[in-house]
Amino acid sequence: MDTPSRKFRLKLNCKNLTDYSQRFAPQFNKEFFAPSDKPSAPQTKVTVEIVFADGNVGITGKAVVVRSEQRKGREGLVLRFIDQNSRTTAALVAQTDKEAVSDFDTDNPT
Repeated sequence: MDTPSRKFRLKLNCKNLTDYSQRFAPQFNKEFFAPSDKPSAPQTKVTVEIVFADGNVGITGKAVVVRSEQRKGREGLVLRFIDQNSRTTAALVAQTDKEAVSDFDTDNPT
């Protein structure tokens, strides 16, 4: 497997995984924009860290460069996640399905 060549730290104005899953996850499950002055070729693998408002890294993963693009006057790259940290994914599922998990009968699993 190829080792990612660059790292991107994207800061979001969200509080935690619950806030992220409600407000930002749909966008990051598709292609997303990362400002960058340095171009990279399509299919280049990169590492992405999504930093929450408190400064903690909430999401990590590998992404692939889809294309270079300019948005709102800023140069950057359009990326797509190819592998998110498994602990992050598990935490997102737990946060999103919190009510369903709490209703599950752990004494009598089916």
